[in-house]
Amino acid sequence: MKKNELNLELFIKALTKKTNESEIEWTIVAKNFYSNLIDRTLDGAIIKDAYYSDGKTGRVVVGKYEKKVYYEEDEYYLDDFFFLTLTDDRFNSPTSFLKYDDEIESKYSFPLELSKLHRLIQINTNNVKERFKNFFD
Repeated sequence: MKKNELNLELFIKALTKKTNESEIEWTIVAKNFYSNLIDRTLDGAIIKDAYYSDGKTGRVVVGKYEKKVYYEEDEYYLDDFFFLTLTDDRFNSPTSFLKYDDEIESKYSFPLELSKLHRLIQINTNNVKERFKNFFD
């Protein structure tokens, strides 16, 4: 690994492992902070879901946004994309990582691994396992 290279894949794997082992606690980001979560403008994108966790060196946000994908001039479909952002404890000074960023070595595994992590966080944060367990009680 070069001096300035970032290993996002390793970071996401560590987040996933620590989330699975309940070492990391995730919290839903309040919607009034959504405009601070991505460090650049994404035309027509709407953040749908975001979670954060605090660590020793700041805050990490894993989120999902919806965007129109055009396949002809006036024809499009809506698709979900995922992002990872590092920020401070007030959602200021974000540094975001998106699917097509140059720092991402494996462009194909990044969105997949991030989407899996997002889903895991969503299930844990919404206490789905416990809700299933007690649904019929």
